[in-house]
Amino acid sequence: MTGPDIKESNQPSVQSSSSDEPAVKKRHIGVGAFVSTFGTNITIQACMVIQGVLVARMLGPVGRGEYAAVILWPMLFGSFGVVGIYIAIGRIAAKTRDYAALVRSGVVLTLITSAISAAACFIALPWILPKSESHLIPLARLFILVIPLIRLILNLNAIDQGRGDFKQFNLIRSITNPVYVLLLLAIWLLGIGDVRWCVITLIV
Repeated sequence: MTGPDIKESNQPSVQSSSSDEPAVKKRHIGVGAFVSTFGTNITIQACMVIQGVLVARMLGPVGRGEYAAVILWPMLFGSFGVVGIYIAIGRIAAKTRDYAALVRSGVVLTLITSAISAAACFIALPWILPKSESHLIPLARLFILVIPLIRLILNLNAIDQGRGDFKQFNLIRSITNPVYVLLLLAIWLLGIGDVRWCVITLIV
Protein backbone atom coordinates (compact mmCIF):
# COMPACT_ATOMS: atom_id res chain seq x y z
CA MET A 1 0.00 0.00 0.00
CA THR A 2 2.88 2.34 0.70
CA GLY A 3 4.16 2.01 -2.85
CA PRO A 4 0.92 3.05 -4.59
CA ASP A 5 0.37 5.86 -2.09
CA ILE A 6 3.76 7.32 -2.87
CA LYS A 7 3.18 6.96 -6.59
CA GLU A 8 -0.17 8.74 -6.39
CA SER A 9 1.18 11.57 -4.24
CA ASN A 10 4.11 12.24 -6.57
CA GLN A 11 2.22 12.09 -9.84
CA PRO A 12 0.34 15.44 -9.58
CA SER A 13 3.53 17.38 -8.83
CA VAL A 14 5.21 16.00 -11.97
CA GLN A 15 2.24 16.94 -14.12
CA SER A 16 2.06 20.40 -12.55
CA SER A 17 5.73 21.15 -13.16
CA SER A 18 5.52 20.03 -16.77
CA SER A 19 2.47 22.22 -17.41
CA ASP A 20 3.73 25.26 -15.53
CA GLU A 21 7.19 25.26 -17.11
CA PRO A 22 6.90 24.55 -20.83
CA ALA A 23 10.12 23.67 -22.58
CA VAL A 24 11.73 26.54 -24.47
CA LYS A 25 12.13 25.68 -28.13
CA LYS A 26 15.75 25.43 -29.17
CA ARG A 27 16.77 28.26 -31.48
CA HIS A 28 18.56 27.47 -34.71
CA ILE A 29 21.45 29.81 -35.54
CA GLY A 30 22.66 29.50 -39.11
CA VAL A 31 25.93 30.39 -40.80
CA GLY A 32 24.46 33.73 -41.83
CA ALA A 33 24.46 34.91 -38.21
CA PHE A 34 28.18 34.26 -37.90
CA VAL A 35 28.94 35.89 -41.26
CA SER A 36 26.92 39.01 -40.45
CA THR A 37 28.51 39.28 -36.99
CA PHE A 38 31.99 38.98 -38.47
CA GLY A 39 31.15 41.56 -41.15
CA THR A 40 29.77 43.92 -38.50
CA ASN A 41 32.98 43.62 -36.48
CA ILE A 42 35.07 44.43 -39.55
CA THR A 43 32.87 47.45 -40.32
CA ILE A 44 33.18 48.74 -36.76
CA GLN A 45 36.97 48.38 -36.77
CA ALA A 46 37.27 50.12 -40.16
CA CYS A 47 35.14 53.02 -38.94
CA MET A 48 37.25 53.33 -35.79
CA VAL A 49 40.39 53.67 -37.91
CA ILE A 50 38.75 56.34 -40.08
CA GLN A 51 37.39 58.29 -37.11
CA GLY A 52 40.79 58.14 -35.42
CA VAL A 53 42.42 59.64 -38.52
CA LEU A 54 39.76 62.36 -38.81
CA VAL A 55 40.02 63.36 -35.14
CA ALA A 56 43.83 63.46 -35.33
CA ARG A 57 43.74 65.61 -38.49
CA MET A 58 41.20 68.04 -37.09
CA LEU A 59 42.57 68.46 -33.57
CA GLY A 60 46.31 67.99 -33.90
CA PRO A 61 48.47 66.52 -31.11
CA VAL A 62 47.31 68.88 -28.34
CA GLY A 63 43.63 68.74 -29.21
CA ARG A 64 43.79 64.96 -29.63
CA GLY A 65 45.20 64.67 -26.11
CA GLU A 66 42.44 66.88 -24.71
CA TYR A 67 39.83 64.84 -26.54
CA ALA A 68 41.23 61.65 -25.02
CA ALA A 69 41.24 63.22 -21.55
CA VAL A 70 37.57 64.22 -21.90
CA ILE A 71 36.26 60.82 -22.97
CA LEU A 72 38.63 58.56 -20.99
CA TRP A 73 37.25 58.78 -17.45
CA PRO A 74 33.52 58.66 -18.25
CA MET A 75 34.19 55.60 -20.42
CA LEU A 76 36.19 53.95 -17.63
CA PHE A 77 33.59 54.67 -14.95
CA GLY A 78 30.95 53.42 -17.33
CA SER A 79 32.85 50.16 -17.83
CA PHE A 80 33.38 49.60 -14.09
CA GLY A 81 29.65 49.57 -13.39
CA VAL A 82 28.69 47.06 -16.08
CA VAL A 83 29.68 44.09 -13.83
CA GLY A 84 28.52 41.54 -16.40
CA ILE A 85 24.84 42.46 -16.21
CA TYR A 86 24.35 42.40 -19.99
CA ILE A 87 25.90 38.92 -20.15
CA ALA A 88 23.42 37.65 -17.57
CA ILE A 89 20.55 39.31 -19.47
CA GLY A 90 21.66 37.62 -22.67
CA ARG A 91 21.74 34.20 -20.99
CA ILE A 92 18.25 34.73 -19.55
CA ALA A 93 16.94 35.88 -22.94
CA ALA A 94 18.06 32.56 -24.42
CA LYS A 95 15.89 30.66 -21.94
CA THR A 96 12.72 32.73 -21.73
CA ARG A 97 9.90 34.09 -23.87
CA ASP A 98 8.90 36.88 -21.48
CA TYR A 99 10.95 39.54 -23.25
CA ALA A 100 8.79 42.42 -22.01
CA ALA A 101 9.72 41.66 -18.39
CA LEU A 102 13.37 41.28 -19.39
CA VAL A 103 13.34 44.65 -21.15
CA ARG A 104 11.89 46.27 -18.03
CA SER A 105 14.59 44.64 -15.92
CA GLY A 106 17.26 45.86 -18.33
CA VAL A 107 15.98 49.44 -18.13
CA VAL A 108 15.75 49.38 -14.33
CA LEU A 109 19.27 47.95 -13.99
CA THR A 110 20.51 50.59 -16.42
CA LEU A 111 19.04 53.39 -14.29
CA ILE A 112 20.47 52.01 -11.04
CA THR A 113 23.99 51.14 -12.18
CA SER A 114 24.47 54.16 -14.46
CA ALA A 115 23.28 56.57 -11.76
CA ILE A 116 25.93 55.25 -9.37
CA SER A 117 28.69 55.32 -12.00
CA ALA A 118 27.72 58.75 -13.32
CA ALA A 119 27.59 60.28 -9.83
CA ALA A 120 30.98 58.80 -8.92
CA CYS A 121 32.53 60.09 -12.15
CA PHE A 122 30.97 63.56 -11.75
CA ILE A 123 32.40 63.92 -8.25
CA ALA A 124 35.82 62.42 -9.06
CA LEU A 125 36.63 64.38 -12.23
CA PRO A 126 38.17 67.45 -10.50
CA TRP A 127 40.59 65.14 -8.66
CA ILE A 128 41.52 62.72 -11.44
CA LEU A 129 42.02 65.27 -14.23
CA PRO A 130 45.36 67.16 -14.02
CA LYS A 131 45.18 70.82 -13.00
CA SER A 132 46.53 71.75 -16.43
CA GLU A 133 43.34 70.23 -17.90
CA SER A 134 40.84 71.61 -15.40
CA HIS A 135 39.22 73.63 -18.19
CA LEU A 136 38.06 70.30 -19.65
CA ILE A 137 36.00 69.32 -16.59
CA PRO A 138 32.67 70.80 -17.86
CA LEU A 139 33.06 68.99 -21.18
CA ALA A 140 34.02 65.73 -19.46
CA ARG A 141 30.97 66.03 -17.21
CA LEU A 142 28.81 66.55 -20.28
CA PHE A 143 30.24 63.35 -21.73
CA ILE A 144 28.98 61.46 -18.65
CA LEU A 145 25.69 61.34 -20.57
CA VAL A 146 27.09 58.39 -22.54
CA ILE A 147 27.17 56.16 -19.45
CA PRO A 148 23.41 55.44 -19.27
CA LEU A 149 23.15 55.40 -23.06
CA ILE A 150 25.85 52.76 -23.47
CA ARG A 151 24.44 50.71 -20.58
CA LEU A 152 20.97 50.73 -22.12
CA ILE A 153 22.29 49.69 -25.52
CA LEU A 154 24.34 46.85 -23.97
CA ASN A 155 21.43 45.51 -21.92
CA LEU A 156 18.80 45.67 -24.66
CA ASN A 157 21.16 44.45 -27.37
CA ALA A 158 22.00 41.46 -25.18
CA ILE A 159 18.32 40.48 -25.36
CA ASP A 160 18.50 40.44 -29.17
CA GLN A 161 21.59 38.27 -29.02
CA GLY A 162 20.10 35.90 -26.45
CA ARG A 163 16.88 35.36 -28.39
CA GLY A 164 18.82 34.72 -31.60
CA ASP A 165 17.83 37.89 -33.48
CA PHE A 166 21.28 38.52 -34.94
CA LYS A 167 19.92 40.75 -37.69
CA GLN A 168 18.77 43.36 -35.17
CA PHE A 169 21.72 42.63 -32.87
CA ASN A 170 24.25 43.47 -35.58
CA LEU A 171 22.20 46.36 -36.94
CA ILE A 172 22.23 48.14 -33.57
CA ARG A 173 25.94 47.45 -33.10
CA SER A 174 26.82 48.81 -36.52
CA ILE A 175 24.95 52.12 -36.30
CA THR A 176 27.14 54.17 -33.97
CA ASN A 177 30.51 54.19 -35.73
CA PRO A 178 29.39 55.01 -39.31
CA VAL A 179 27.16 57.80 -38.00
CA TYR A 180 30.06 59.21 -35.96
CA VAL A 181 32.31 59.14 -39.04
CA LEU A 182 29.69 61.05 -41.06
CA LEU A 183 29.27 63.64 -38.29
CA LEU A 184 33.04 64.08 -38.06
CA LEU A 185 33.21 64.65 -41.82
CA ALA A 186 30.39 67.20 -41.51
CA ILE A 187 32.07 69.30 -38.81
CA TRP A 188 35.39 69.03 -40.65
CA LEU A 189 33.83 70.38 -43.85
CA LEU A 190 32.05 73.11 -41.87
CA GLY A 191 35.34 74.16 -40.29
CA ILE A 192 34.15 73.71 -36.68
CA GLY A 193 36.21 70.64 -35.86
CA ASP A 194 37.41 71.38 -32.34
CA VAL A 195 37.43 69.26 -29.14
CA ARG A 196 33.98 70.42 -28.07
CA TRP A 197 32.30 69.49 -31.33
CA CYS A 198 34.10 66.14 -31.58
CA VAL A 199 32.78 65.24 -28.12
CA ILE A 200 29.24 66.44 -28.92
CA THR A 201 29.14 64.39 -32.13
CA LEU A 202 30.30 61.32 -30.20
CA ILE A 203 27.44 61.78 -27.73
CA VAL A 204 25.01 62.12 -30.63
